[in-house]
Amino acid sequence: MTKVPMRRMDDCLVAALASVLELDYEDVPDFVAKHGDDWYRPMNEWLAENHGITGFTFKQNPEDNQNHVDRSLWGDTLALVERPRGLHAIVCRGSKVVWDPCPKPVANEDDPDDWLYMLFMLKTPRRK
Repeated sequence: MTKVPMRRMDDCLVAALASVLELDYEDVPDFVAKHGDDWYRPMNEWLAENHGITGFTFKQNPEDNQNHVDRSLWGDTLALVERPRGLHAIVCRGSKVVWDPCPKPVANEDDPDDWLYMLFMLKTPRRK
């Protein structure tokens, strides 16, 4: 993972994706600026076409032992943290924040169970 900082107050997803994918800031499209609230599908299309991976989001429920995913097994991934201005993207490894692209990081005090996680998986062709 490389630590790519935000350049504007609304480009944390660009910086966090660049960090996780180890890309230059300029090599990651600004999906939120281009698509507003509908950024998720274009981002996944770009990830699949350019990197052979797909992202999926889920919220961890600590009380649901049957569907609980052990965060200690995860590598670097994104977490989307609710902020007064909307969702803020950070990079975490398990439940630990390893990079907050904001110049004034604010995610360390949050409860990791409240985060919306985005994991990345290799996109493999379907078998017939």
